[in-house]
Amino acid sequence: MYDEKENQEIAKNIEKNYQALEDDRQKLIEENDVAMEYSFATPEPLQSNAQALNYTTVQENLENYLGVNATFSGAIQTISPTESYTYLELNVMSGSNDVNAENILVVEFPGPVSQYKGDVVQVYGTIHNNTTYVNKNGESIIVPVMQAELIK
Repeated sequence: MYDEKENQEIAKNIEKNYQALEDDRQKLIEENDVAMEYSFATPEPLQSNAQALNYTTVQENLENYLGVNATFSGAIQTISPTESYTYLELNVMSGSNDVNAENILVVEFPGPVSQYKGDVVQVYGTIHNNTTYVNKNGESIIVPVMQAELIK
């Protein structure tokens, strides 16, 4: 009798533990579904709210544009992937759609990119910093840094 009662308790505990694991598994599935939906969400609000800014104005008055949702077009000059980000140096296009080698925008993008050096892209994100950049003449200049959320 004692063994049967003990076995019943063990069976109850196993069932209880199994149910707790199943509840945790279901919760994890739901959280992953939400994360998956978010990752596939279209970036339309980002695109529609992004301001096409004048590069020179941003470079000269960076403090006025920190945190601004912006977009720039330009040709990729360099691509530097790391474990957590891919850094691009972008030659920003001027108003006439000509690439200006002096207008450099450093772009931080979370993850890999499918574009290549020389590709003309549109980047969307926020201006969040500046950095020193050595241009082709060997001069140190201050250039804006964008945290990009979308590259097209």
